[in-house]
Amino acid sequence: MDELIINALIIVVIAVFYSCFSLFINRKIGKRKETMEIQAKMNTINKELRQAIKEKNDSKIKELEKQQREIMPLMTKVMFNSLKPMIVILPAFFIIIWLVTSIVPSFSIDLGFGIPMFHPGTVYGTRGFFVLVTVIIGIPLGMIVNHFDKKSMANENQNN
Repeated sequence: MDELIINALIIVVIAVFYSCFSLFINRKIGKRKETMEIQAKMNTINKELRQAIKEKNDSKIKELEKQQREIMPLMTKVMFNSLKPMIVILPAFFIIIWLVTSIVPSFSIDLGFGIPMFHPGTVYGTRGFFVLVTVIIGIPLGMIVNHFDKKSMANENQNN
């Protein structure tokens, strides 16, 4: 097999591993379920508030604004929960970048496209290709898992 293909496969496998690792850490440390519950509660309050404003129901508006103030500390907790995984994910990213460039030091591939503002050229080295593959794998993987999390949460809410 061609050395370029072997090196590309090594980078892709490591990128897939890192994407799965990041997702796992996000779910464990980031308390996804708690975050989704708080966000759902805030969305419900905001929806009801918009409706109350539309109907000019002052008593309902005051009640919902009070609920909003009570939930604000929880929103701060949500923001903190979303940042906690970075304590693990960012150092792991730099270690894996170092590892990938050590394993495949002279990799270069011309993909025929660039990413404006991030990588305008069409030739990617080891790091650039790793980051590109990580993003291409990580975003859809995260969206799929998030979809199933929401479905699971909706099923739990229906059963309760």
